[in-house]
Amino acid sequence: MKPFIVGLALCILLLFLIVFQTDNYNCRLESQNLKYCADEASASASLFFDNISVENANDFTSGYKIFDEKEGIIAIERVIQVYLKTDSSLLPTLKSYWEDKINYTVYFFDDDLICNVYTNGIKTDSFMFNYPFLYTDELLYYNKTIAKPIVIVTINAGKSRYRLNFISQITIVRSSGYEYSY
Repeated sequence: MKPFIVGLALCILLLFLIVFQTDNYNCRLESQNLKYCADEASASASLFFDNISVENANDFTSGYKIFDEKEGIIAIERVIQVYLKTDSSLLPTLKSYWEDKINYTVYFFDDDLICNVYTNGIKTDSFMFNYPFLYTDELLYYNKTIAKPIVIVTINAGKSRYRLNFISQITIVRSSGYEYSY
């Protein structure tokens, strides 16, 4: 009877270890995918510039860059929908790893020296800055010196999926910035 009880206990322990290993691997994989998503979102948004009028056409040719924020937001949301498998309101579909609504924050630092901040496509803040500017991320608390136009995207995907209830689920947040080189 003793070998049966020990064998059963080992089977249960191995089952817990296998489930944890699988969940941990999936979490790490989806976390890396979230980083790629943030990279692509910031790069996509930085490719859109404001329409150039006759008055400031010379500014554009001399390197003066102002982002088209409306088109940038559309590009960011499209990238999030494709990479994280969400619907148009950024709620995860059945194929998605994530369970919570995806939230994102975008900082548009450009040459008009006014940073506009958008949260989930809605303008929430605006402030003036000068180059170089020390940016501190509100969720991840990292610092970055802003020396030229950049779009910074921070994506909060919510809690990770672990099937074992006694494991604390962490919130996965990734951020990326793309500096347009000219």
